[in-house]
Amino acid sequence: MTNAHLLVGSLKSEEYLKLVEENKAALNLVYDRILEGGYELPANSFDQVNLSITEDDYAAINSDQLFLLLFQALAPNGNLTIHKLTPPTLSSQLILTGYTAPVNSEQSSTTTTTKPAHTPAVSLSLNRSQKPSKSLWNFESAPPIDPSQLLTQEDKAAPATPLSCPTTKKRRACADCSCGLKEELANQSQVNIDTSTDLKKTFNSVQDAQAKGATSSCGSCYLGDAFRCASCPYAGLPAFEPGQKVEIDMSADV
Repeated sequence: MTNAHLLVGSLKSEEYLKLVEENKAALNLVYDRILEGGYELPANSFDQVNLSITEDDYAAINSDQLFLLLFQALAPNGNLTIHKLTPPTLSSQLILTGYTAPVNSEQSSTTTTTKPAHTPAVSLSLNRSQKPSKSLWNFESAPPIDPSQLLTQEDKAAPATPLSCPTTKKRRACADCSCGLKEELANQSQVNIDTSTDLKKTFNSVQDAQAKGATSSCGSCYLGDAFRCASCPYAGLPAFEPGQKVEIDMSADV
């Protein structure tokens, strides 16, 4: 089939019905016959294709598939003319399908594009002489992994962060402690807090406070309230460096 003319449209389009009346020798098809496989368009056979569908048709159908089928049916240098269809994505859609840059005519309300004479192609050079080495896939020859070498001494070292319960996030062991915090705290020096009025109020360090009876079970009171018990004598004071002199008022009217 050469020098053939194809009309594709929608029965809702008055322009399509007009084109059919004016071009009785042209092959005319409703677009759904093409999309549903009711008519298989011959490849590279039409010099001119006219498409006339409504905006509603365009939004409802798979327009990418329709443009591709028309592209395949067009002969090289064949023209596609689209009537009264102006969605914003139309131009990019046609170019991505393989058509040339479309030309819009406001006077005739048409968009015209062309199928290039030569379909763009990409040439790839494959070097088949290089084959993957079988040893790369031979897992039996892989050297064994020594688990003891996976962790360094630094990885095995205990973290330098203060101990706390993973559940309550507090430095106080639960009654039914099972995480080991109770044992860790038992290994630390624990002295009940003495809140008597004759307690020394000036300490040079946490160790000094412990020696004078103003210690708590956590041992990290100097880090700030976030690390202090509810009854800690340091409660309300900012964090301080060990060795810093701290004044604590523990009088009965505080």
